[in-house]
Amino acid sequence: MNSQLLLRRRIMMAANGGTDLVASGTSPLTVNGMKSLTYVKLFGQCEQNGTPAPDAPVDIVCNNGVLKWDSVNQRVYADGTAETIADDMGGTAVARDLLSVSGYSDSHSVMDGVVTRRVAMRVLNGTENWSIYQNTFSLVNALTGNAYFGRYRCLCSHYVSIYASTSVSEMYDKTIKAGGSNQVVRDRLYIKDSSHSTAESFKGWLASEYDNGTPVIVVYVLENAVEEVVAGQLLTIRQGTNVFAITQASLSGLEMEVGYKGRP
Repeated sequence: MNSQLLLRRRIMMAANGGTDLVASGTSPLTVNGMKSLTYVKLFGQCEQNGTPAPDAPVDIVCNNGVLKWDSVNQRVYADGTAETIADDMGGTAVARDLLSVSGYSDSHSVMDGVVTRRVAMRVLNGTENWSIYQNTFSLVNALTGNAYFGRYRCLCSHYVSIYASTSVSEMYDKTIKAGGSNQVVRDRLYIKDSSHSTAESFKGWLASEYDNGTPVIVVYVLENAVEEVVAGQLLTIRQGTNVFAITQASLSGLEMEVGYKGRP
């Protein structure tokens, strides 16, 4: 390397207190040559172990546990132990409920408290203004913030998801899609279910599932990310090799990212 360029690089590294570096991968994440810690970010993940059907719903599991309906507080919550990130110095930080759909993930930067939501949920209760055409039920203004317009699938507790870009006429029975086949109908939800010939019948079934504590839950990708800020939490490092591990999580192989200064 040119001696002047090498000197310039050393001066810049000294001014920054080290080199800005990023390590990413699945937990536990081993990072070598650390000087100081910049941030630790965790990413959401959702899974379903099985094929959902109206009469046989399948749980949606996220980092912190199974998504369930809290009828008292009127909210969806993750029924499990809070997900924790641990450093090598005995420090821990608790993450928010994080979700993902089709490769789009929520994230939580635990040190500065910035939570970026790329995923949202809708719970159906039978009071919605559904319309029907050829056994396909549609709901306008169903998705807060609009669904992302692209080739992706939502997650649903009771129906098999198909690509949002699929036209309504191509939907097959017992399927769902969040968003439309063009950018005009990004706020809509479509469900095809031949078990119901009228909107009233479909709404009645949705209401019964809701009353039984097993409502239809839809997890979809937002058109635009939304940020919220919560209290930051302290994590530290030691010189040399450090291992960051996600503990008390309901899913394994969770993605994380560590930003740090390398030794000059």
